[in-house]
Amino acid sequence: MSILTPEQKDVFKELVNIGLGRAAGILNELVQSRVYLQTPVIYAFKVKSLEDNLDLFGPKPLASVVIDFSGPYSGVSALVFPPEAALNLVSLLTGEEPYLPNLDTLRIGTLSEVGNIVLNGVLGSIANMLGHRLHFSLPLVVEDTFSKFITDRFANPESVLLVAKTHFSIQNREIDGDILLLFEMASFTKLLAAIDQLLEETVERL
Repeated sequence: MSILTPEQKDVFKELVNIGLGRAAGILNELVQSRVYLQTPVIYAFKVKSLEDNLDLFGPKPLASVVIDFSGPYSGVSALVFPPEAALNLVSLLTGEEPYLPNLDTLRIGTLSEVGNIVLNGVLGSIANMLGHRLHFSLPLVVEDTFSKFITDRFANPESVLLVAKTHFSIQNREIDGDILLLFEMASFTKLLAAIDQLLEETVERL
């Protein structure tokens, strides 16, 4: 049995897409360049099946800005960059050369700030449209393979993850990355109920 009906999946995808549009606008202002976002793709799988879904994250170490969220539903959001793209973004925003020594503190601080703005924009938009309020952790910069991060964070192999993934790139810059939203299905019932309510309201307006 599928975790989401096709209608639920479409609504969730549209909610994420609207939130990502807001994030793209924020990134545009930050980097003063046009940001291109792919349409989000939705996946659902158990943690124990992570190896079958490694192509979502890639095997290489990444620079990820991670923010936990909680409320009626909880999960993890992440802004994920290849290491070179993360350095290029920091260089763009700070005016510093990307490979200067002793740049770690500046790099981590800059990535945290960008991730905090973008991810709060995405999740805040989704929560507002559903009439919910979420609480956010402080951003954490994680430098590891994202698959290892998931297995460390979601220890229960039976946990079901709902993943919304989109790829973004910044015009004329060697900067690209992914935005990931991971919802643990144990707390996902209220989100599905809110999505169903949106579907009912849409039908009633037709």
